[in-house]
Amino acid sequence: MSHIVGTILSLAGFIALCLAMPRHQRDLLGRALSEGGVCALRLTGFCLLGLSFLQATWSLGWAYGVISWLGYMSLAAWILILLISWRTQRA
Repeated sequence: MSHIVGTILSLAGFIALCLAMPRHQRDLLGRALSEGGVCALRLTGFCLLGLSFLQATWSLGWAYGVISWLGYMSLAAWILILLISWRTQRA
């Protein structure tokens, strides 16, 4: 269960960071966000990645938690790449 939670937190963090980029705002949302919205998305993204790190190290210990966290982030990044590719092809 902890692996699913870590992956979901990492995916949510990467989605927030993705939406903070102007190109992805244009492609996915169809408009640009305000500077305050971009800052909030960046802060949220980094906090979610940090929360994923804390969850991994708390549930698996320091040594295995760091390795698992890197795996969570890798899996989440691949999922996000596939979702963005699928979404932009549909549009």
